[in-house]
Amino acid sequence: MYTKTQQAIDLPLQAAQAQENWLEHERKLPYGTSFVRNMWYFAMPSSKLKAGGFVSKTILGEPVLIGRDSHGSVFALRDICPHQGIPLSQGSFDGLEIQCCYHGWRFDVGGTCTGIPALVEDQKINLCKIKTGTYLCREEQDSIWVFIGEKTNDLPDVPRSPGLGRMAYDKTTTTLQLPVHVDFADLVSP
Repeated sequence: MYTKTQQAIDLPLQAAQAQENWLEHERKLPYGTSFVRNMWYFAMPSSKLKAGGFVSKTILGEPVLIGRDSHGSVFALRDICPHQGIPLSQGSFDGLEIQCCYHGWRFDVGGTCTGIPALVEDQKINLCKIKTGTYLCREEQDSIWVFIGEKTNDLPDVPRSPGLGRMAYDKTTTTLQLPVHVDFADLVSP
């Protein structure tokens, strides 16, 4: 029989398995019936995210917490606490750790649990095994990008706007050629 502590440790493993099951399901769908994965998605302008701040976004139907730590680096986590499924964005962030608003579990910007306030001194739990999902996150040309897909060593480049360099505008429209495999034959009427 599981103890409540063991159940709490197993929850992140169950969540990871559920995510993998969904990804496997999506891989079997025909082109054009699911989201395009394994590419970078624009999240927000860099100027909208100050050091020690974070925002919650939904990208391809996935809840994503995008933040900037106290050192100025951007990061992206799955916006779900693995303990009770509460959005981490409802909690607080001190620039180094995010604290869930429900039971106070704390996570570093890499998604690893760093503290559980309800634990007592004699409870020996390896907190490093408790994690929330992470996304690759980059800052390019004053924009924050999040990679949605499988993490591999062969990632595509973050899209860049040719000729803009470090120029910043309130609004910019750019046409980019992205490596997407879509069958356009069904879109053309005879």
